[in-house]
Parts: sequence; structure tokens; C-alpha cells
Amino acid sequence: MRLTGDIDAANVEFVTEALRLHITSERPLVIDTSALDFMSVVGFRALLTIEKERRNAGTHWTIVYGKAMKPYLRAFPDSALPLVSSEVDAVQRFESAVRADGRLPRVMPTDATRC
Repeated sequence: MRLTGDIDAANVEFVTEALRLHITSERPLVIDTSALDFMSVVGFRALLTIEKERRNAGTHWTIVYGKAMKPYLRAFPDSALPLVSSEVDAVQRFESAVRADGRLPRVMPTDATRC
């Protein structure tokens, strides 16, 4: 899932619900935020909330970060978000985490979501 535009108080609920729909899937999910122009603190907080829900559900995701997330990553370097710098890195992360049955998990296709 590729997020573009801005994430702020006006649309954070929409973005959060869209992420919740995808994060419950058994397939690994790549959230690409590298094209975001702006992310407010409520957007970053939403990612932290979804990460907690994801851990509780036992599903897998990775976030491709970009310039909009960098201020929060500097302020909160131990955020525990599963971060990578590119989609290639995200796929490699999933490929290296072969499931117990020996099959590779299928990564969900990237859909663009304008925020």
C-alpha cells in the first residue's frame, strides 16, 4: 500500500481504518510512506497504534519510510516500527523470514492511497 499526500488530523481516521483492513490479512504488507509530503504527529501515532495491533494479531508488515517520517524517527529512534528504506528491502525482509512450513509468504500488492 503506497500512501501519498498528507496524513493529518483531517484524514488520520481514514488512513487508520485502511491500514486496519490490510493488517489483519495473513499475507505480509508493505506500507510505502516514501511519497508522503507531510505526516502530523497524529499520523505517526496511528502507525504506532497499528504496530501494537499488528503484534497482537501476529501478522507481518514493513514500512518504507521517507522524508515525512524522518523527524519522528529522529525524535523516537526506538519506536519499534518495522522500517526499511525501500520496497526492495521490504521484500527481502519478508523473503528472509521464511514461514515454518518452508514457503515464502506472499506480499500484498502495492495500491496507491491518496491521503
